[in-house]
Amino acid sequence: MCEDEALRDIIPGEALSIFRRLIGKDIGAACDFLMRHYRGEYWPRRLGAMPSLRRVRSDYVIKLPNPKPIMMTVSRAIVSRRSAEDFIDEPVSIDDLSTILYLGLGITGWTQAYGLDRYPLRAYPSAGALQPIEAYPVIHNVTGLREGLYHYDPFSHALEVLKLGKFNSLMADLASGRITLAGRR
Repeated sequence: MCEDEALRDIIPGEALSIFRRLIGKDIGAACDFLMRHYRGEYWPRRLGAMPSLRRVRSDYVIKLPNPKPIMMTVSRAIVSRRSAEDFIDEPVSIDDLSTILYLGLGITGWTQAYGLDRYPLRAYPSAGALQPIEAYPVIHNVTGLREGLYHYDPFSHALEVLKLGKFNSLMADLASGRITLAGRR
């Protein structure tokens, strides 16, 4: 089986024809298109239902509130930032968590690019605009959320519940280097 036939088996025809058209002009644009297609960010000029390629990790999804506007300038935030010597055990509001996730990893706008009308933009830089970063918040002491491991979905600005439970000691061990993701040291 040639590579083209193998691609035909996994990429719907319309996406494959767009990919072929782009690869002859700009390999970066072609790879970006293919990556975004597999992440399910858009499906231009639909001829029918696109096969579900974007993996949903949970049936339990929590829509986050709209992010709060930030009234502080960047220079003021940098000058006033200090490390805490001790931490208080007060809950973080779900509004603050929503704002942090949105400003750090959310879709902050849309533009036209690569011949598409809706192309997502993010606040952080990424080679080829592939945006490969995913967030898996470990929630502890957030008002309105149960403790557990979540996945942040920037396209719906929501959290998918992966596993509920307390992960405080595991996170402390990972942060201190007592264990790694491969196992204990």
